[in-house]
Amino acid sequence: STGRPKLIVLAEASFAHLRDLGEGRLAMIDGFACSGGGVADGVDLVPSPLSHNAPFHCAIQGILSASHQVVMTGFDAELMLQLLQDYSCTFCYLVPTIM
Repeated sequence: STGRPKLIVLAEASFAHLRDLGEGRLAMIDGFACSGGGVADGVDLVPSPLSHNAPFHCAIQGILSASHQVVMTGFDAELMLQLLQDYSCTFCYLVPTIM
């Protein structure tokens, strides 16, 4: 990745095609599974920019699943660890460069 935001053109309207996972949880067809995050009343930490597809997709999945979102405005390792602790986060999407 170049690290720069990109336009993503979809062949289908993915937000219009949602699948019911039960218990009020929705997921996008052929999207990320909600195996880690996206738990109702969970707390998801999003330390990556929402201008990138994967963190944006994870945040949307969390919102659709009624979990709370903690979104960082910029990555800071110490702040991320503090937020994980302060908000008792149950899910955090990380890319290898953050790990």
